[in-house]
Parts: sequence; C-alpha cells; structure tokens
Amino acid sequence: MKTMLRVLSLVLAIMMVATTFIACKKDDGNKPDDEGDKIINWEGEEYRVLGREYENNMFTNFEIDRETMPEDVVGIAVWNRNAAIKEKYGLDVVGTLVTGKPENEAKIFLEAGEDAYDLILCTPNSFHPFAMQGYLLDLKTLDYVDITKDCWNEYANTQLTMGGKLFYTTNKFLLHDKHRTWMVFYNRDLAKDLNIGYLETEVFDGKWTMDRLIEIAKLGAAEKDGVDGMSYYDQWGVGMSDSYCFTQLALASGFRFSDHGNNGYPQLLGATDQMVTVLDKVFELTADDNTCFIHTFRPESDKIGLDNSIFSTGNAVVLVDVISSFDDFAVAGITFDLGTIPNPKFNEDQEDYYSAANVGNGTLLGVPATVYDPAKAGFGLQVLAEESAATSYDAYIETKCKLQDVYDEDGAKCLDIIFEGVVYDIAQIANFGGLCDVLSNMARAGVNNYTSQFKKYEKKANNEITKLKEAYEKLDQQ
Repeated sequence: MKTMLRVLSLVLAIMMVATTFIACKKDDGNKPDDEGDKIINWEGEEYRVLGREYENNMFTNFEIDRETMPEDVVGIAVWNRNAAIKEKYGLDVVGTLVTGKPENEAKIFLEAGEDAYDLILCTPNSFHPFAMQGYLLDLKTLDYVDITKDCWNEYANTQLTMGGKLFYTTNKFLLHDKHRTWMVFYNRDLAKDLNIGYLETEVFDGKWTMDRLIEIAKLGAAEKDGVDGMSYYDQWGVGMSDSYCFTQLALASGFRFSDHGNNGYPQLLGATDQMVTVLDKVFELTADDNTCFIHTFRPESDKIGLDNSIFSTGNAVVLVDVISSFDDFAVAGITFDLGTIPNPKFNEDQEDYYSAANVGNGTLLGVPATVYDPAKAGFGLQVLAEESAATSYDAYIETKCKLQDVYDEDGAKCLDIIFEGVVYDIAQIANFGGLCDVLSNMARAGVNNYTSQFKKYEKKANNEITKLKEAYEKLDQQ
C-alpha cells in the first residue's frame, strides 16, 4: 500500500510541477525589467554557467540545465524554468559541466582575463582566493540583482559578507549546496526495538542534544556476529564517514572558528572555555570506537561498500551524513523506516539547530569579474533565482526531498529546520593558517588539544585575515 501511495504521490507531484510552470509563465511580477512595463529581451543570447560533473552524482551540479526533456521531477522543473526564461526574456541558460572541480577550469580563464562564463558554481573554499584576487564581482553592486528578495538566502548573505562585499553566496537557483548539507539519519525501526523512541518529537521539543546522541550510541551498540571485538558485522549506535563529521558535529553544537568583528571582517574566537567544552562533548562520542563507527578510522576489513553502508544495511541506529545520501539509500533499497533530523544541539539552552555547509565538496555561486556584460550577468542571476523559487527549488525541496525521500510530515518539518540553519564560518571556508585542519587531526588522534594547537596556528591565521582585509580594501581603489 505504501508503494502505491508513493507512485500516486509522484504522479501528482509531476503534475504539480507542470501546473506551476504554466502558472508562472503568466506572472510578470517581481522580474527584472526596463522602465517598469517593458520586459528586456536578450534575443537568444546565452547565459553561460560553469558547474561540476562527477562520476558520483552526489558531486554533480544538477540545477543548471538539461539537454533533453528528463523524467525526474527536478529535471522537468529545470527544463521548464529555462524554457520560460528563454520565452520571456530571450535568454538561453546553458550549462558547461567539467569533470573534477570547476575551480580549476575557472582559474584558467580568470587568470587569462577571458569572458568565458556569466556565472560560476564552485566549492566554497575555492571562492575565497578568487575573491581576494579580484576575480569576482560584488553581487551587491550588480545591476538587476536584489538580494533582499525572498529568492535569496539572507542568513547565508550575512555570514558571507566581508567588508560590506558579497562575492559568493547561495540562493534558490542553487540546489547542490542543499544536496550537500549535513544532517542526521536514523533507523526508526531499530530505535523502536531498542526503546529509544521517536526522535522527531525530541527535535521539536528542543531536547535533541549531544548527550542524547551519546546515549543512543551506547544503547545501539551490540555484538551480532559472534566474534569478539566490534566490526562492520556488529550493531552500532552511530555511524559516520570520516573525521570531517567531527567538525560538523562541533559546528552544530555551537563551536565556531570565527565571527564577524566590528569592522565586518572575520575575527578569530579562540580556544575559549565554551569552544573546548563543545569539543570535549564531541570527543565523548567519537573516541569510543565500540559505539561509534567511523568508516575511515576502521581496519580495512571493516571498510565494506560506501561509507554510509553500515547504516543502509541496518547495522546502525544513527548516521551523520549529507542529504545526498538519500540517493544512496534509494539504490541500496533500504527496508527500514527512515527518520531524518537535524544535527543535535550542544544542550537544551542552545536556541537553534545548526547544519554545516560542505565547504570542500558543496557549491556556492559567484559572477566572474571577466564578464564582458556585467548587466547581463546580474540580470540572468536574478531571473534564475526568482524563476527557480516556484519551479526547480520547489521541486527539489517540496517534492524530491519531502515527498519522495522523506515521505512524512515530521521529516519534512525537520528538513526545514536543517535548511534554515546552515552555517558558513569564514575561517572554516578559508582555512586561515591551516586552523581548520586542527579539528580533523584531533579527531584522528583522539585527543582534545585545541588550546595548544590554536596557539600554534593563531598568528598565521590572523596574518591571513589581515591580508584578506588589505586585499578587499585594495579592490575599492581599483
């Protein structure tokens, strides 16, 4: 019966996408125009977008365009959105996907000063040097771009603005950043069998905390294979991929490398008692290799399948991972009831739930300074953001994630919480002085020596922040 409901829901969802497309074509409100009533027509010009293609689809930009009419609900919405933009504004959205990381391709044409793309989609950490070198335009200054509109992400814009400039960010056109957002999955059936309960209720009550996750790690661990010592074939409380998950849980618990100082530039927060206490709590979870399965920390005999397979095979109660893992679960054909919740708070006093952006394999967007026509670049970006809100963004969030992947109201509510609290810590993105490597190194070593390590990296990190400030101020003089 549940399978039949899924099929019917998918059919309805596709019909809704098509209906939305037809309705949106008639709505000219809040779109870039000239002299109020006159709609600008670019007469078939291309809006060129650089993105990433990868052998594993979780790293591929899927929001730009499609060469043929696709069958999936997001692909249909992307196709229809681009058709509407071309019909209304004469602007043809064309994507170029490169293998590997697009920042390598971008670096070549940016250094050459060539007008190759109107918009580039790259990993967050690659945009930092581009901005410092003057290779990106300030999005706040572009004609037609209005970041106050709902199709933009105010929280991300605030975090990513430095010295009053916004060189890279996200909006509702960009989907891959949502696809790579960190969160927690759990096996509802196993949680029920272990009397752990329904964790969504704890989320809504503000009681989903690190202490509770640690408790679940201990409750869920059990011998299953009859061989002494915990291995892949036993039952685990918590599973995760690598040391990067340690950083994600720390950020979710309120740890920060930096915030915005009085001058609008990053300011290191240091090894405060609060930060050290947060790290102690995460260590309480990850250092116990009898309850917490960390894929890259395990012997070779335990590295079976994908790094989330310990969960998809039903051998873990909880998995710390990214939203794109939904696609892996679909391929694996999981048979248990899947729960989706945000990362835990440090404690109940923490006001919000936080999700960490994937700075190394996620995506943000920026406009290259080498564009011949910045007005077209700004126009196309704003149109993509606005047209995506009711088409591709809606199809991805409301249909793919909430209906096809989660398929229940509480899971959908939790996804909203996850997307609302994505953290962009500039010091993490830029890795000032190599400071961010400290947490990964600590996770592997199993020792919380952040205070001494921070002192070791602090001077170099502050020097790089000074260089950032000088570079941005120099751009004002050019």
